[in-house]
Amino acid sequence: MTSDDSKPPEAEVRQKIVVFLLFAIPILVVAFVAMVASMTTGIFAAVGVCTLILLTSASVGAGLGFLFALPRILTKDDVPDTTPVTADASATRSLRKRLLGSNTNLERVSDWLTTMIVGVGLTQLGSINDALYRFRVFLQDTVTVFPGGPKGSAGVLPSVGPMVLLFGLVFGFLFVYLYTRIIISVLLHKVEQDLQTTLSGDAAHAVRDLATTVSGFTENPALMSLAKNEVPSVDEGIELMGSTLYQMGRYQDVIDLAGKLSNTPAAQKAEFWLFVAAAFGQKHHALQTSGGGSDELASARDNALDCARRTVRIDPSMKARLWQISDPNGVDDDLADFRADEEFLRITGKSKRPS
Repeated sequence: MTSDDSKPPEAEVRQKIVVFLLFAIPILVVAFVAMVASMTTGIFAAVGVCTLILLTSASVGAGLGFLFALPRILTKDDVPDTTPVTADASATRSLRKRLLGSNTNLERVSDWLTTMIVGVGLTQLGSINDALYRFRVFLQDTVTVFPGGPKGSAGVLPSVGPMVLLFGLVFGFLFVYLYTRIIISVLLHKVEQDLQTTLSGDAAHAVRDLATTVSGFTENPALMSLAKNEVPSVDEGIELMGSTLYQMGRYQDVIDLAGKLSNTPAAQKAEFWLFVAAAFGQKHHALQTSGGGSDELASARDNALDCARRTVRIDPSMKARLWQISDPNGVDDDLADFRADEEFLRITGKSKRPS
């Protein structure tokens, strides 16, 4: 197994999603503070009202920005394939005939709403000034931030409010529009790629050959399909590793297949490294039971822990799964030999052995 310290794409995407969601926390805090401030008087009340106007208009602009930026799914099922007809291309085309089509309901709603918004907006351009004037009058009549002023004066809010409203609308639209184009589009594109990612060369042959040796091969349509002319996908290769892993004494077959898949996109999946770690854990236990040499035991241990480390690096939530399969009394006890190993405890986030 070759080392790779770069951040996996899945981890990077997960980090961006978390950052985006956490961005909502300070916004909610600011909205609450602004709401409390607006109930007071003086300059703090004026600032609170302006902040609420800004956040409200920015929310509307954000919704519009998402609708306008939502990308179309370009990899349609009926896109003609112009790949030259060769033996490999012919096999690959069989996989491109997808069993499940892309759900474009959200895309259709986005198209319909944006068309309606643009159409209605163009017909109402002349009334924008009247709407802003009515909003100004609304602030003048309802907002009271300086009770000592004439008629409960709203101060400069009637003049500033419409500008804050327009600024928030434009800012919210641009922010979410750009974020959707840069982040959401990448996520959708990645989903489409995952549906079509195929194996080739030695990796594909290894998956086909191993599929024919799995117990119940003749009764499993998926395995039968793999063993024939269909090009196996990355996910099918990983699923085959899991199916083989839990057959008695087949850990070496899983390790050999992992060697073929290590240079494919499968190495970017946390499940891939989890299965390899489990296979090396089974190998370590078998060597320990049969009296294997210290070098072999050390190699199996190091490989198991290295794969466990890679699993956690891609998906930190896998710590719980690793700890689960290290339970000697559990259904899956592949990593039971390392339950008290200090390095394994660090990988799984267990600072000390539980009583």
